Amino acid sequence: MARAGQDGLTRIVLPPGACGRPARIRAARAFARLTGLSWAAFYGAPILIVRFSFLEFAVARFHAVSDR
Repeated sequence: MARAGQDGLTRIVLPPGACGRPARIRAARAFARLTGLSWAAFYGAPILIVRFSFLEFAVARFHAVSDR
């Protein structure tokens, strides 16, 4: 499963050489201030997308196996 921070948008927001969770949170907060979004919503969106995609895949896989 992909970790948060691996999407293209987060890589653009992060300054060169910045790494680690605190740097990502600071970058998300700064970007949110510029756009007027809640930083938590901005930072959490990629995590939710990955989790829902994984859940959708797991449910589809379960149905495929149970239909055999």
